[in-house]
Amino acid sequence: MLRFIEFIRNQERWFFFLFVAASCSVFFLTRHFVTLDGPAHLYNAGLLAEMIKGNSSLYDYYEFNSLLIPNWMGHFFLSFFQLFLPGEWSEKLFLVLYVFAFSYSFRFFVRQYDRKNGMISILILPFVFSTFLYFGFYNFSIAFVFLFRLLGVLKKYEGKYDILFYLRFSGLLLCIWYSHITVFVFALLLTASLRVFHHYLKGMVWKKFLRESAFLFIAVLPGVILTLLYKQKYGSPDGFSYLPVDEIHHYFYRIQSFVHYTTDEGKFNFYFFWFFVGSIVVLLFFRISARGPHSPLILDSDILFILAIPVAILCYVLPDSDSKGGYIIIRMNYMFYLLIFSWIATQRWNSLLQMISVAGILLVFAAETRFRTKIQLEASRMASDIYYAAELLPDQAVVLPVQLSSNWVTGHYSNYLGADKPVIILENYEAAQDYFPLRWKANSPASALWPSADAICLEKPEFFGAQYPLITHVFILHGDLQASESCKSTMNTLLQNNAELKYSSQFCSLYELR
Repeated sequence: MLRFIEFIRNQERWFFFLFVAASCSVFFLTRHFVTLDGPAHLYNAGLLAEMIKGNSSLYDYYEFNSLLIPNWMGHFFLSFFQLFLPGEWSEKLFLVLYVFAFSYSFRFFVRQYDRKNGMISILILPFVFSTFLYFGFYNFSIAFVFLFRLLGVLKKYEGKYDILFYLRFSGLLLCIWYSHITVFVFALLLTASLRVFHHYLKGMVWKKFLRESAFLFIAVLPGVILTLLYKQKYGSPDGFSYLPVDEIHHYFYRIQSFVHYTTDEGKFNFYFFWFFVGSIVVLLFFRISARGPHSPLILDSDILFILAIPVAILCYVLPDSDSKGGYIIIRMNYMFYLLIFSWIATQRWNSLLQMISVAGILLVFAAETRFRTKIQLEASRMASDIYYAAELLPDQAVVLPVQLSSNWVTGHYSNYLGADKPVIILENYEAAQDYFPLRWKANSPASALWPSADAICLEKPEFFGAQYPLITHVFILHGDLQASESCKSTMNTLLQNNAELKYSSQFCSLYELR
């Protein structure tokens, strides 16, 4: 047994690579890895790539956002890949790189505290494949790639600050800022807390502490200035909405930031929850019982555990959404568990216990991934059908999407029509916001029909009139919403009199206006 443990420990880096590579297979089990916002990001990244390549017709509808905003990093990578790859393969390449970068960034961070803990760091995979990946929140997700690299660099070059460190540290902070401003603020909190706690444990030498603080302040200054400019431009949020306290309780117990599709996933998260609880108890027990007369009771990394407490409190204080964004509490839930696991992964582990924990949690993670893949199969079939319909669209087509599905996950599926085609899709929520790279030009037909069975009749019948002569196609995503008889009659009349059916299937229909 000891020889086996020694073998695993010596070959840990190869096992780590194999586990990470195996986790990426989920992107290739189906033609499309379908997420909530993924179709919108893919479509807009494709528009960016087309505009960069000189497609002047798109400039009639879209313009580049001239503001420096913290929500661009994912679009940068996707649009770059779409310069030479089709949309679906651009997204797969992006997702594979994300999984490897996140996993190895966390491993780098953990090994700065204990080089023997490389194996336990593989348990970051449930965080890599979090709710936010399945939501398609790519910018928020990749911000943590840079965050853990930043924290690893901070620990590695502790007290050895030079110009090279400054460039790395400041550059990583800017990458976090351009990914997501919430994670940037989180990074500042972690950086300050880690350094203050370190100096406190070593015995505060104020001159040394202030000199280091001044150096780090210079490194974070560019990001802070950008944040202040961003706040000055967009102001403070309003329209706060709060979650019930009981629901927040459930968020913690079922680890809501690991739930993607249904509450059935709670049966898997049950094991993750008790792994966190059990690890805390066991690690604290071993630290206290094995403590020698000269061994410190409190370690540098304990600040990670301590910080999890105010983050948990914030879940009960902050609104879940406001006029600037949403899903706030689930993001805090994610950060809470990320802090807890970061603390767990940086502690001294018994080798056998580490391997047993890794094996058990990876089995649960594999079962959970298999469960999600079954759901992905149906979503991928729908996406493939939309891709097929897109082949019938000419370049520069202007498409009016009609959503007849109440499934919130399908809200942006129509954007798959533009994954490989430079077409104008009137359901483009990104272009209607100020925090994405592209936005509608003034007076563009930036209208969308949100899920409503009677939307096409009650909200926008003028789309078929002379007021909107630019629309060339109507795309209908089928679903469970049943229009009223009067609306069915109106819609059928509008389409029969104004359009020709080009494609119809179980999932969607495409009409071309005459």
